[in-house]
Amino acid sequence: MIVFIDESGIDKTSGHTSVVFVYLQIRNAERFNSQVLEIEKKMGINYFHWADERWVNRKKFLNKISKLEFEFKSCKLINPSNISQKFETIIQSFVIEKHINHIIIDGKKPKWYSSRIKVNLRKRGVSVKKLRTGNDRSFPGLRVADGLAGLMRYYYDNPSMEETSILVKKILNEKLIYESSI
Repeated sequence: MIVFIDESGIDKTSGHTSVVFVYLQIRNAERFNSQVLEIEKKMGINYFHWADERWVNRKKFLNKISKLEFEFKSCKLINPSNISQKFETIIQSFVIEKHINHIIIDGKKPKWYSSRIKVNLRKRGVSVKKLRTGNDRSFPGLRVADGLAGLMRYYYDNPSMEETSILVKKILNEKLIYESSI
């Protein structure tokens, strides 16, 4: 199993800061990655990134990926302080599977950060062969995690937007295995 982790929403103008962490689980990475690349190719984009896409493309991408084989967990933080510490706590509560081949976290993180997470995972008995940070351009799974994190954050910040609600409910019913707030 491969896990991709992304967060969305550090800076908001809505009077509060909301951060959403997404933990995406994939069993067959090779097939999943090729399917994501095919979706992006058919959409005429090099790679999907929530912040760079218009709402029409976001919706189209999310509808298409909702048909792929994956599961995800989501955690919402409102006005968080010390996001790094919260992230470590979220990782500890999200990573409960024992046989994870790789965990790939979006973005550049210092070496000590990855080491701390590895130590905490080992304490919990989780066998992690490889934990690394990555760029979403290099990992289709991170692009899917980015899209899900963007959607969930947008939904939490704008719960009355009908178009978002319909898409979120569809994806939540089919793919979400755990949701929390801190």
